[in-house]
Amino acid sequence: MLNALIAIAFFILVWLAGTFAQYRYWKRVRVLIHERARDHEGYLGTGMCKVSFSRKAFVMILTDHDGVINGCYELKGLSLKPEFSEMSEMLGLNIETALDHLANESYHDAFAQAIRVIDRSMTVPAA
Repeated sequence: MLNALIAIAFFILVWLAGTFAQYRYWKRVRVLIHERARDHEGYLGTGMCKVSFSRKAFVMILTDHDGVINGCYELKGLSLKPEFSEMSEMLGLNIETALDHLANESYHDAFAQAIRVIDRSMTVPAA
């Protein structure tokens, strides 16, 4: 009986450590998003999709008021220190044609989600 309780306690500790690590990871991602978008004039869209069984793609798109992409980043790193890397091939494209020029097709759903967020932001009237 004691061995079973020790095994259960071990799995709970591993689960708690994983939850804490995931919380710190996404907190760092939020900080990185705010750092990139702090002085940006225009719109920001983020999207995430599943690429493989255990890997997800996360992208961030920054556009001006006309919908031209002037910042495009993908989340790199599966460690506890995430980093955004710039996707320079997307810079200067309009968001309506950006999906046609996407080099990595596995990111299609993440880009589509980010573009939908920007489209919704563009159509909301200013208060």
